[in-house]
Amino acid sequence: MFFVALVIYLSLKRDPIDVGRFDEIKIGHFLAYAWLGLWFIQFYRSVRARLFVAIALSLLGVALEFAQGMTTYRSFAYSDMVDNAIGVLGGMALGFTPLGRVLEALEARWPRHG
Repeated sequence: MFFVALVIYLSLKRDPIDVGRFDEIKIGHFLAYAWLGLWFIQFYRSVRARLFVAIALSLLGVALEFAQGMTTYRSFAYSDMVDNAIGVLGGMALGFTPLGRVLEALEARWPRHG
């Protein structure tokens, strides 16, 4: 939940962080949602759950764009919604690589008590 809260905060704060663009994709949007996609895909193994997560994260991006549009200091952009969704898909795709097992590997090394 921390990472979701961080994305919400960064999306609605007064002075947005601009890390530039790659082609027409805003890098900040892509990376934030790619991280969320990669993070959450590690917790769910079923296709149904992963699809739900992808949809939920994409809808978060849509909702935050509408929230930005309701402020006087941020702007609404359909292209940002697309960048967010592309990020979710990119992060979830990385979940099918060895990066998708990072949390599992960390848990295996974590000392167990009890």
